[in-house]
Amino acid sequence: MDKTNVEAVPGAAINIKATVTGVENPKIKWTSSNTSVATVNNGVVKALKSGNVTITATLEDDSSVSAQCNITITTKDNNTSSTSKEEQNKDKDKDKEKENLNLKSLKVKGYTLNEPFSSNRTGYTVDIPYEAEDVTIEVEKQSNNVKTEIKGATNLKVGRNTVTVTVKDNAGNSKVYTITVIRATKEERETKKNPTSHSVSQASSSLKPMSTRKNHTLEYAFVTIGCFILFAIGGLGIYFYIITSGKDKKKKKEKKQKVTKKEIEEKPVVEEEKIETPMVEVSPDQDDELGKTIEFTEEAKKLEDKKSTPSDLKKESAILKEVEDLFDDE
Repeated sequence: MDKTNVEAVPGAAINIKATVTGVENPKIKWTSSNTSVATVNNGVVKALKSGNVTITATLEDDSSVSAQCNITITTKDNNTSSTSKEEQNKDKDKDKEKENLNLKSLKVKGYTLNEPFSSNRTGYTVDIPYEAEDVTIEVEKQSNNVKTEIKGATNLKVGRNTVTVTVKDNAGNSKVYTITVIRATKEERETKKNPTSHSVSQASSSLKPMSTRKNHTLEYAFVTIGCFILFAIGGLGIYFYIITSGKDKKKKKEKKQKVTKKEIEEKPVVEEEKIETPMVEVSPDQDDELGKTIEFTEEAKKLEDKKSTPSDLKKESAILKEVEDLFDDE
């Protein structure tokens, strides 16, 4: 509390401020030891009659955290009463000055606070590696008439450490910002160095929220189904291509066979004209020469007979067709 002993007169109102460090948005419970002498509501004490009373402020979440202020209420003359009013006005002025105790920014150099900064938020946390033993706190004040005091930022132990930033003005008012610095252990350092180990993967998977793991499972399932569909479409495409190309080749082959057969059938067969050899009378002297001529004529006729016949043309066409089929298959 900003006050521990107060003297007042009946009818006076006394403002008491209680500050809790290390707790975000603390809830304080106010009580009076004698409500017939004085009452309290959110730190405002109303003196009712002469007597002694103790005002207690207790943290709702932890009753072991508390503070007290003793108030003595006596009847005094007008001068004393006016003095009490002046003190009350001073208290109000101090309350106004507290508005300048807020910080514009609060940072831990090299690290990011786990909570977004707000001038009204007084509690923060930050994680640092095992190798870091000290941290540097950077602050920006809203008023140049206040001073800041930082404690607990050096020689940090493994685990949780409390660093306080106290903002003070010349009137003695103060506001405390608390940063809980969590320094990693050696085991956590080794885990970060070897993130692919089996134990680390199990630990990381167990730390993931169930909803996140379910979302990843659905994603994997959709990807698998999509790949299967693509492979199926590709396989069907190849299958139909093979069937279609085979049918096309077969049709081309049959068409060529029909054309070749038709050409062979339509090709006219040239009948060999018979040439009648006239009878020539020769003398005995011309017998030798005539014999030679007849022999030559018969040999030429044999050679002429060996020329292309319809059966030879068919054989030639068949050979050409086989060669064409061979090239088509290739």
